[in-house]
Amino acid sequence: MEERVVLNRRRAEEAESLAPGSLQVLILGPYPPPLGGVSSHIRRLLPLLTDAGVHVRVLNHFGGGSDDRFVIGSLRRDPARYFLLPRRFRPSIVHYHHSRLSSLVAVALGRRRGGRARYLITVHSPNVAAMLRSRVAPLRALTRWALGRFDEAIAVNDRIAGDLREAVPGLEVAVIPAFLPAREAAAGELPREVELFLASSGRAVVVSAYRISFLRDGADLYGLDTTIDAFADLARGDEALRLAIFIGQRPRTRRGRAYLESLQARVRAAGLADRVSLVTAVPLTPAFRHDVVFVRPTRSDGDALSIREALLCGVPVIASDIVARPPDVRLFPAGDARALRNAVADALAAMPATDPRDPGSDIHYFDELLRIYRRHLLLAGGAS
Repeated sequence: MEERVVLNRRRAEEAESLAPGSLQVLILGPYPPPLGGVSSHIRRLLPLLTDAGVHVRVLNHFGGGSDDRFVIGSLRRDPARYFLLPRRFRPSIVHYHHSRLSSLVAVALGRRRGGRARYLITVHSPNVAAMLRSRVAPLRALTRWALGRFDEAIAVNDRIAGDLREAVPGLEVAVIPAFLPAREAAAGELPREVELFLASSGRAVVVSAYRISFLRDGADLYGLDTTIDAFADLARGDEALRLAIFIGQRPRTRRGRAYLESLQARVRAAGLADRVSLVTAVPLTPAFRHDVVFVRPTRSDGDALSIREALLCGVPVIASDIVARPPDVRLFPAGDARALRNAVADALAAMPATDPRDPGSDIHYFDELLRIYRRHLLLAGGAS
């Protein structure tokens, strides 16, 4: 009870300090928990912006309270909140991280006619292309109209940028991968049992998924099934090899839980239960301190932050060829378990991995984003 009172007092003081018009950047997007690539990106971005002198806060896409100083409210995945809350704080910049069509339209509708605020959108997933090419003409038109309400779009790769430029010719589009290296203090630690599992053999395969998700045809978005099939084949010839499956969010639907159970049943049937660890709601990055191979067998993707994390740590990375990947990533055809098995075998044979890369090679992504913010702050008259 006392803890709740302290939290409420802190929120009241925060709201008081954020008088309408005093906030420079308001980010609308996910914030941990649950863990995920976009939420991790936003959490890392906020202190960097603060250090650069930008007054920034976030409205969390998810619900529930938070004692984090940057979070000033919860959107609870509710379009009405996406419409109302940004108007309450009147920031100089509203930066929306795209999640779904309903929230996109709500943010677009919430933009005040004649208001000074600048509106930015980051698109992390190629799924927006499906809406822009929908057979339903009103849906295509609504999506284009909503995107046209933004002053600038940020795409995480060239493919998404091309879709946006084609659909909304007048929209300015920048390409900036949503990756920022973790500060050493923020890298986190794994639970002891996970650390022991990864260290027990000296070599392991790691795969991650934000949550159990399916494509329209029912296929596993993150390719966990492909990974298990490839690992089962490899494990027959390598008794020391382990597989760690990191899932950021526990399945909430009956379908998701049933699918996860089917994967676990497949592991048990192969006699590999003691060599496969399923980890939920645990940061992925600390796993890259071990001798592991990271696989990203997704059947659809944007710019995977986990791949850049692994490369930064000197970890070998194997990914599906569904989208362009960073240099040094071994590619295999999406859904092809045999090809994944062979790629992992080659990576294991080539271990130890190369030395970790200099994080300075990726920090320029922040510099590019900061330049965009400063330009729009000047246009909004909100520069400090």
